Amino acid sequence: MAHSSNHTRVSKAWFLGFGLYWTWVYLSFNSATVVSFSNGDETAITWLHIISGLAGCATFAVAIFNHDRLERAGRSINVLWAAAMVSAFGSMFYATEVIESATASLMLGALLPGFSTPLLALGWGVLLCTLDAREAAGLTAGSFMLAGVLYGLISLIPAPLSGVIVAFLPLLSVCMMAMCPNRGPHPFTLRSHAAKSLEGANAFRDIKDLLCGPFSSRALAGILLTMVVSGGLRTYTGAEAPAVYHDPFIVAASTFAIAAIFLVYSLFLPHTSFKLGPLYRTAAPLFALGVAALTVFNEPDSATAYFAASAGSMLIDMLTWVLLIEIARSSRLSALLVFAVGRCAIHTGMALGEIAALAFPSMMVAFCVSSIVILIVIAGFMFSDRDNALVFEPVEEGELDVETCEPNAEKPAQTKDERIAAVAEKFGLTARETEVFTLWATGHGAKSIEEKLVLSSATVRTHIRHIYEKLDVHSRAELIELLESRQRAPRVEIQE
Repeated sequence: MAHSSNHTRVSKAWFLGFGLYWTWVYLSFNSATVVSFSNGDETAITWLHIISGLAGCATFAVAIFNHDRLERAGRSINVLWAAAMVSAFGSMFYATEVIESATASLMLGALLPGFSTPLLALGWGVLLCTLDAREAAGLTAGSFMLAGVLYGLISLIPAPLSGVIVAFLPLLSVCMMAMCPNRGPHPFTLRSHAAKSLEGANAFRDIKDLLCGPFSSRALAGILLTMVVSGGLRTYTGAEAPAVYHDPFIVAASTFAIAAIFLVYSLFLPHTSFKLGPLYRTAAPLFALGVAALTVFNEPDSATAYFAASAGSMLIDMLTWVLLIEIARSSRLSALLVFAVGRCAIHTGMALGEIAALAFPSMMVAFCVSSIVILIVIAGFMFSDRDNALVFEPVEEGELDVETCEPNAEKPAQTKDERIAAVAEKFGLTARETEVFTLWATGHGAKSIEEKLVLSSATVRTHIRHIYEKLDVHSRAELIELLESRQRAPRVEIQE
């Protein structure tokens, strides 16, 4: 399972590589020191971010409708190497003065990395889906902390050396990914979703299953609106307090502080799953307080308000990343598809917010007031426990026949019910846990189990959590795989 002998060594590579990716993101779009063509015009940094973000949406759209091809591509690690090289080449145009034209530097520096770096995000997203809930949250927080530290250090290095370092960060990130031995040559394919991918997926059907199931359209709208607020605040702040792009302490400190808090929180999480609904409902009001501070202390050289707003945005960003990991881990849908849809919403929302702020430069106070209302609505209505307690969401309502998961397998020595009973006995499930396990393993949702066994929602969730802990699985997909392994090798004892 997740706790293998090479776990520590692999985690170090993941931690460093993922942190390098986020360092590139922060330095590329938040540092006037790195963006050489800006010449004191911080609006240029905003346009760099907008154009790059929209280009990334195009890449995510291609990934959404071709996720099955990417998952089946031979040696798809080569795709990431190519993307990293294109990103490094493109970053040179804004990070070093290789050409004199500011317009050409802007377009090439935005489009080339914009089209290529989303593939790195998808690769890391799929890779982190192999971790359990606590590990995924901890690694995300730790990588953001590292990004904050590196952002501060690299920003202090004089140009053009800082720009050269930034350009090579995507290559170093993919290098770390290639050092993870359990990924192999196919970083876009998660093992638990490989069988589905090989069957040949229908993109429109998969998108419908995603939005009608584990990734509700309401949660997706909440993410998009939150990013609209973040993008607008980023642009208004850059215009009102341009010093934020020259002072590395603000972004570095806010990133490190929020990531450290989230890291401490992750240490107390169960390995199986955790509810993101309460976290979103806490983060959104904190973000709203940051927006309110930005409105009240709106001074040209005020860094305090930007620190608060940046910290709130950073927390939302980390929560959203972990949310996507949980959706992919807790369903049989393509992990690549989940991240492509989620990241596309993030890029779209951020770009819309920035464009709105540029279009209405004198309406910062009105935007902030509107943002506070939006964040309150998001906290109250768009991130419910049911939408985000993902481990308890059904894969599909009705019965899931695990005997049909392997069409070419020989006829098993045990029936489905016998395999479920054998697994329950092997891992010491109680009588009530066995009843819940039987229904859960055959595709019944939490609501159905509540009705059939006359149990409360909290009791069902507790039983499922205990079942996952005893079987050492972290999602229903892994649970089904455990039963499939029992089918393929009925005489082999299941290892605890």
